Amino acid sequence: MKTEKIAIVSDIHANIYALNAFLDYLKNNFHVTYILNLGNFLQIGPFPKEVMDIILTDKRFINILGSDDISLLKRDPSSFKGDEFAHQDWTIGQIGPELTGKLAQISKSNILTVNGKKLLMLHSRPYDSAEMPLLYQGKTLEEFIKDYDMFEADYVLFGHTHLQSLITYWEDKTFINPGSLGCSKEHTLSFCLAEIGTEDENFTFKKIHYDDSKLKDSYIRLKVPGAKRILQVFYGIEI
Repeated sequence: MKTEKIAIVSDIHANIYALNAFLDYLKNNFHVTYILNLGNFLQIGPFPKEVMDIILTDKRFINILGSDDISLLKRDPSSFKGDEFAHQDWTIGQIGPELTGKLAQISKSNILTVNGKKLLMLHSRPYDSAEMPLLYQGKTLEEFIKDYDMFEADYVLFGHTHLQSLITYWEDKTFINPGSLGCSKEHTLSFCLAEIGTEDENFTFKKIHYDDSKLKDSYIRLKVPGAKRILQVFYGIEI
């Protein structure tokens, strides 16, 4: 069996500039069979429809929902502050009812078997909730990893924190977070490249610069609710 090349991404956050830069990188440097998308591809960014169109039509993508994606389907105004609910309304208006229906058909987890290795795709902890506590929210490493004991997998892939990490720790499971493709104050996109053969596997973390110079103008031009707060918090850009 041949070695399979796979890209792992998470937290695209409706940033079409980052997504296109990533796809260009793959085209020029690393031809893959699969792109494993670990969720949170909608909200925050200014191009939810354009991003969703790509991840649904590019057959290499295998998608799961993240906490932000789930929150669009299970809306609770009391759980949001300030302009967050208005941002949800705007996002739903951008993708429209047809894509909202397709969003509801995407699962919250998936297991992919590649050359005999099982890769479990999750966004964060395996709970049916938009609020998914993680390590950086006060959980110990042991508590975090124990949540995955129920799954038979060689690799647990997760996102949410925007922090790249690889942990080989618990019962031969390896935990991989590719970082955030679409949100960075460093003007970078983060992802992970995998080569999985029958005998061995190799995972390489990438963090590369891309041109996000049009991002600020896109928020303003499209009148994205919460643009000032989002640009400052997630990109370090002031308007």
